[in-house]
Amino acid sequence: MTSSLQPHFDNYAFGVDVDDNYRIIQFAKPSPDFDVSNVGTLKLAEGQEMPYDECLRLHFHFCLRMIWKKK
Repeated sequence: MTSSLQPHFDNYAFGVDVDDNYRIIQFAKPSPDFDVSNVGTLKLAEGQEMPYDECLRLHFHFCLRMIWKKK
C-alpha cells in the first residue's frame, strides 16, 4: 500500500476483503485524489510485509459497520 492511501485506509474509505483473494473494496465516493475502484487486489510495495489476515479482516468488518451507521 502506498503512503498516499494510508490516510484513506485509516479513515475506513476502503478495506481489504481477505476472504475474497484480498480484494479491495472502496466504501467512500471516488474523488480526484482517491479512487481505488480499479485496483483489484492488495499489492505490496517492495520491501513491505503482508499485514496479518486477522487485522485486515477486522478492519474490513469495521468498514462495513461504518457504512451501516451512515444509513
